[in-house]
Amino acid sequence: MGQINQNIIEKRVEPINKINNEYEEKIKVWCNENNILFKENITKTSEICVNQIPGYIWFSNKDIVFCPDALNCGTEMDVANRIILIKYDNIKYFTKDGTISYTNEIIDNGKNISISGAVIGGLIAGEAGAIIGSRKDMNKIENVTVKHDDIYTYIYFERDNRIKLVEIKGSDFYQRILHLIPEKEYYYLLNKNNIQSRPYVFLEYKTTPIS
Repeated sequence: MGQINQNIIEKRVEPINKINNEYEEKIKVWCNENNILFKENITKTSEICVNQIPGYIWFSNKDIVFCPDALNCGTEMDVANRIILIKYDNIKYFTKDGTISYTNEIIDNGKNISISGAVIGGLIAGEAGAIIGSRKDMNKIENVTVKHDDIYTYIYFERDNRIKLVEIKGSDFYQRILHLIPEKEYYYLLNKNNIQSRPYVFLEYKTTPIS
């Protein structure tokens, strides 16, 4: 039965895998044309949101490349006009905002224990039975800690003589960029160069082609 289910799953994801494979080939061509290091199996990595658009991001040396997922590229998968390439030399600085918080949540691993158990118990033994019925599988209830990652990285960079901005969601990316190019971090530059202001213009991703 498990094998049949696995075969069904594989059959259903075949069209998605085909689209992703075609998409990766187009990304690879674009990378070759722009002297960018291509990241193998990029569509098999976890998605990340840039300007609230899900996709994939990686570093080519110290340049930053973002590709939206294939579904956000339209039917023709217009890769060239959808990729955001941020050259290291054009990065003015990056900074972060937001917090990471944790909440405790109850996970019910039983079989509708709080409903069916209580109903059956109540029918048999009244109110006391309902209480017992709702608690008979208490060992199947888990208290888990859930992480809420609301960290955003903001990268300010120059293009066409204007300062533009992209935002990337998730603390993992902030740690990556802080490790790779710490010299571009805002407070590092603030202390070094006494930056007084942070002008920016939002990058209109869907209407501004990446040249």
